[in-house]
Amino acid sequence: MNFIALTIGVLGIYPLALFARKVGWVPVVLSGLIGLLPFLGFDPLTFDFFQQPYRGESRSLEISVLDLVAAALYFALPKAKQPSPYRASRYTYLAFVLFSLSVAPIALHSLFSIGNLVRAYFLLGVVTRLAEKPELANALGRGLALGVVYSAGLALKQRYLDGMFQVTGGFEHANSLGMAVNLAAPIALAVLLETKFDKLAMAAITGAAICVVLALSRGALMMFGFACGLVILGSLYRQVTRRKIYITLFLAFGALLVLGKSADSIIERFVTAPAASVAARHRFEDAAKAMIEDNIFGVGINQYSYVLEHHGYADEFDMPPVDRDGLAHHIYWLTAAELGWLGLLAYLWLIATPWWTAVWGALRSKGDVRGAVMLGCAAGMTAMHVHGVAEWAARQSSLMYIFWTVAGLAAAMNRSVERSKREAAG
Repeated sequence: MNFIALTIGVLGIYPLALFARKVGWVPVVLSGLIGLLPFLGFDPLTFDFFQQPYRGESRSLEISVLDLVAAALYFALPKAKQPSPYRASRYTYLAFVLFSLSVAPIALHSLFSIGNLVRAYFLLGVVTRLAEKPELANALGRGLALGVVYSAGLALKQRYLDGMFQVTGGFEHANSLGMAVNLAAPIALAVLLETKFDKLAMAAITGAAICVVLALSRGALMMFGFACGLVILGSLYRQVTRRKIYITLFLAFGALLVLGKSADSIIERFVTAPAASVAARHRFEDAAKAMIEDNIFGVGINQYSYVLEHHGYADEFDMPPVDRDGLAHHIYWLTAAELGWLGLLAYLWLIATPWWTAVWGALRSKGDVRGAVMLGCAAGMTAMHVHGVAEWAARQSSLMYIFWTVAGLAAAMNRSVERSKREAAG
């Protein structure tokens, strides 16, 4: 059944693109879906090939409905005015990932991650093109906001109807949910501070707060406050207005109410964090350090779990049975173990380029809503990268989708600002 559905979906890409060229609302809907779909988490929306009983970051070659939507937009949109952004850092990182195939004990596992990366790069190109049009950029942003609101509704259901202690929304883990909403919600907050009151933006900010509180992820809770603080400070730096101060005070009051209602659960989560969990994280990191010492070029992308269990590291670091094929939570140590020190530098360059594009664009676009969007993108990416010292979730395909969507939005806004300045200069 999945194969039939995939075949129909692939065959429908070009007819949908032709339809989108003729009917103006279709690209708007498709752009909104790009932002929304990563939050839904429906298994039927993903087609898996060569699926393996493996605990690594990627367990199959995937094609999702989002990929099909992106492909339809690829054919429907006008030809790109500029090449896809961040090419130097993206291709350098891809080169290290491809090279890691030569040292990977199970090449198929590495191909799974390479497939995810290629899909993410393709999505970046499509997002950058669609966001050149203000109406499509707006639809994309509203899709991200709707994704956060949907996640909040699902989180409430999971907690109060299903009795789930740490909710996950449409994601694999509570930490993934927190990282996802912390990527998207800062954009809504930045736009809310910059422009007129928007109900969806307010709902997204409220929804993100609900998600991180009910997920009870310590990292997500801290990063949500951190990202919101960055947006507020950045927005006030760009321009201080009475309206921004009022909104900030209102949000602070709302945060106090939420914390007052949930303080017991949050405090318990921080105070009673199991020592075994902390010890396990340290063992995974120690194993990653040992791998890089033994393998200067790393053990291969998406190989950490296999090498940990089958190359003696689980025994060396006394891993309990449940952790013998686990993953290092620290994404930077995980990347170093799999790609080597040079591969880690390539990864840092990869994530730094969209971050700097967003930061620089926000700083030089005062009084412009496009600068506010870039400020939100920068805050969300900052939270994600800091959270990476405790979580590897940024490698999951759903998080990669959201990250590269945000990165593409930042690139498009930056290019739009540059274009406006050139036109103004004559």
